[in-house]
Amino acid sequence: FYQTQKIIDIKSDEIEIDIPSSFKSDIIKVDSGRNHSCAIKNKYQPTSTSSTSQGSLVCWDGNNYGESSIPSSFSVVSSIALGDYHTCAISPRMLACWGQN
Repeated sequence: FYQTQKIIDIKSDEIEIDIPSSFKSDIIKVDSGRNHSCAIKNKYQPTSTSSTSQGSLVCWDGNNYGESSIPSSFSVVSSIALGDYHTCAISPRMLACWGQN
């Protein structure tokens, strides 16, 4: 089910995150907490007029505190940040965090 895909982060350090094969196409950002990971998948086909920096949010693995349970209000996400047991995301109209405080 999982395939390891190497992702290069913004510091150009190589990290490895296990990404479910069903999620790994069109990923534009990925982040990991202690036991969970989330990614933004590109929701739009790139054109000269559309944004490719927003997409749908997918999370997997640990969910002890609800950190992988995405609120239904997030249909489009532009940024994510994960902590040990929480997830934060920015959509065009809101910023929200869920999981353990």
